[in-house]
Amino acid sequence: MNLTGSIQTSITEFNSSLERYVVETGKSTDEVLEKKGRDLGIRLFKGFRDRKWGGPGKSPRLATAELNARTAAGEGTKVRTSLLARYNRERASMNSFARSVGQQRRRFSGTLDQYSRLTEQRAANRRQRAGLWRSIVGKEVGLRQSGIGVLAASFLWYRRASSQARGTYITKNRTGKPLGSVQKGPDFLRIIGFTPGLERISSRYGVVNNAIVSATADTETYLARKEIERLRRSFASIGKGFAA
Repeated sequence: MNLTGSIQTSITEFNSSLERYVVETGKSTDEVLEKKGRDLGIRLFKGFRDRKWGGPGKSPRLATAELNARTAAGEGTKVRTSLLARYNRERASMNSFARSVGQQRRRFSGTLDQYSRLTEQRAANRRQRAGLWRSIVGKEVGLRQSGIGVLAASFLWYRRASSQARGTYITKNRTGKPLGSVQKGPDFLRIIGFTPGLERISSRYGVVNNAIVSATADTETYLARKEIERLRRSFASIGKGFAA
């Protein structure tokens, strides 16, 4: 994911906070990056989750609503390559059957009941061909609908789960594949997103920038609290000196 503009400033401030956090806590850089990287991932998860239907108040039936709007406007629905290939295969099979029935009707020399069955088969075939594209479009809408919430899982490739039998353990997210992560390296964190549309959503709503800013604010709150505690101890020590 490309990080530009205001995010660069946010990253600089985030790094500065982490450096002071390392000094304040006495922890190693690796320990701090592990903790803060996990925290940043959760913040990114929450940010994308809030946009998963297009924002607060949006309906989870977004894909269906989109289809209805396009239909009302007289526009078609583009389906993915795999579904289009399936449509072409099934349509070809139906067309072949229709030609076979047509030939039998033209050359027919049997009973009236047999001719009626051929007529019924032809009518059923026409209905199937008419409904095939609607079925394919329905599958496309279903896939879109199920995929709308994927962004929320992008930064939780691994998550914690628990049960009475196993206790707390780590499991993969529901997508079954890594869609994005906050990766920790030697002395750095890297935000990586593999989900199509992730960068566009982030750019439009400032998801990544907001996550970094909120993580920085959390660290700064901790540092400020520690500074206040030091000042209180210092004033208390001065007070004891005067009392002595």
